[in-house]
Amino acid sequence: MEVELLMASGVLHFCHFDVILSLFSLPLHFYLDPQAKAMGEMNWIQRKIFLYNVTFGLYMLDWWERCTFNILLIVLMWFVIRYITEFFRRYVFKQYM
Repeated sequence: MEVELLMASGVLHFCHFDVILSLFSLPLHFYLDPQAKAMGEMNWIQRKIFLYNVTFGLYMLDWWERCTFNILLIVLMWFVIRYITEFFRRYVFKQYM
C-alpha cells in the first residue's frame, strides 16, 4: 500500500535502482505491520557507519574504491597521530623532564 503511494507520488522516480529493488524485496507484513522491524531501524554502530558513508560520499563507490579510501584515511590518521606524539615528546614533555 505504501509502495503504491510512493509510486503514485513520483518519489521512486528519484531513488536509486537498488533502493527500489530493496523496497520490493521485503515481505508484505513489513509494509502492513507497524510493529515490524523495518529497514529504517538501525543500531548505533550501523547509524554511525551510514553517516560516515553519506558524509564522505562513499555510498556511491564500489567496494574496492571504498576500501582504498578507508586505507588511505587510516594511513593519513597514522601519520597525523605519529607526528603529534613526536611533537609532544620533543617540545612539551621535554620541559618537564
